[in-house]
Amino acid sequence: MDPHGATIAKADAEECVIESEINMQIVDEWRQTFPALKDRRDFTH
Repeated sequence: MDPHGATIAKADAEECVIESEINMQIVDEWRQTFPALKDRRDFTH
């Protein structure tokens, strides 16, 4: 799934390996505009 919920790769019912390319520009744009990410906390204390 991409950040907008679109399917970018599918698998059959049997066990398999899925490989797909990710457009990092789209991911970066989504991360900058998704409001919930601004409220996240770092719990790695």
